Amino acid sequence: MISLPRRSQRTTKRRKVFRKLPGGNTVRRIVPKTKVKPSCAVCGAQLHGIKKATTFKSGKTINRPYGGNYCSKCMREAIIKKSA
Repeated sequence: MISLPRRSQRTTKRRKVFRKLPGGNTVRRIVPKTKVKPSCAVCGAQLHGIKKATTFKSGKTINRPYGGNYCSKCMREAIIKKSA
C-alpha cells in the first residue's frame, strides 16, 4: 500500500522516491529541494560572502561593480575591458 503525502506536497515539481520499510510496506517519500548556491555569471565559480536567505539587500550583494553577479577575477577583467 502506498501512503499519500499531504495535499500541499502532491505536485509534479517535487521529486518522489519509493522506500521499502522493514515491515514490507512501500512508502513514497518526497525529497526536499536542494538549495542553489550563487555562482559567477561568466565562469560559474561559487560566489562567497553572499547570503540569499537574508532579507536585507546588504546581505544579498557586495558593494562593488558587478557585485553578486561576477567573481573577483571576472569582475577585474570586465572593468579592464570597459576602461580600455
